[in-house]
Amino acid sequence: MCGQGKEGHLEGAVSSFVCRCGPSIRGFGTCVPLSEAAIHHLMQLPNLSHWTTAQGPPQVIPTSIFPSLENLRLDSRGALPWLHLPPTLRNGPAPVTSYTNIREIIKSLDCSWGAIVDSTLLSPIVKFRNLVALRVRADDCYGMEGCSFRLTDDDIEDLATALPRLKLLRLGRPCQSNTCNTTVASLIAISVRCPDLTVLETHINTLTIADDIRRLLDGGAGRNQTKCKLHSFLVGDLSLKVRGEDIETIAMGFKAIFPCLMKIRDSSGYWQQLKSKLDCAVDTDAHFF
Repeated sequence: MCGQGKEGHLEGAVSSFVCRCGPSIRGFGTCVPLSEAAIHHLMQLPNLSHWTTAQGPPQVIPTSIFPSLENLRLDSRGALPWLHLPPTLRNGPAPVTSYTNIREIIKSLDCSWGAIVDSTLLSPIVKFRNLVALRVRADDCYGMEGCSFRLTDDDIEDLATALPRLKLLRLGRPCQSNTCNTTVASLIAISVRCPDLTVLETHINTLTIADDIRRLLDGGAGRNQTKCKLHSFLVGDLSLKVRGEDIETIAMGFKAIFPCLMKIRDSSGYWQQLKSKLDCAVDTDAHFF
């Protein structure tokens, strides 16, 4: 029945079931809307570590919520208000001391619906300062004017600075429009500020990528700073077939930014030239940095 517009018919039955769940429950998710009482019950289960929801929080928030939640997945725009819960709740003139701030305990955050990825979306996310995994799925750019990925290099640097514990960062599958505002400068910020990162998916504009790499590396960007452990990187399409010497530059640049890089995944045949050069670009730290 999921996705057929009939989920509401099961709200009473599923909500009743949820209210009978005991403390052994470790994870819960459903496409069926739940009653406020059912959500209250889930929010107070002592061992719930995984919570997937497509609806927003109830109007009345319990004084103690999600004591052990580590993984939060938001399956629709309607669930976005979960990101805006206040850091502390108040009960009259004094704060409620039993309230657990979910921004502190959540390790994995997944915004799995198609979204415009911009600074407005990131503003509440960067307050989850202990995240080790962040997944945001960008809107399909088909039929849109430009790219749904609206971040800048400065936005990416702010994100990496706020979330230095990240091991996995997925900011949407790069599209073919190649009109985003992020460049390889954002990759240097990520590599330096998120030292434990091993998996990355993001958008970068490749129109002038070879020149961008030359300018950044000749200027000493990231010099003598520890780089992350990234080994897998999903890139967008190259906008055109680049010259052989530019492929060499791009390969050496990526290896300098990500010394542990072993795999590039893409949908463009032009990146095959880059992949073949990566193994040859192993001694770039001394050359560039």
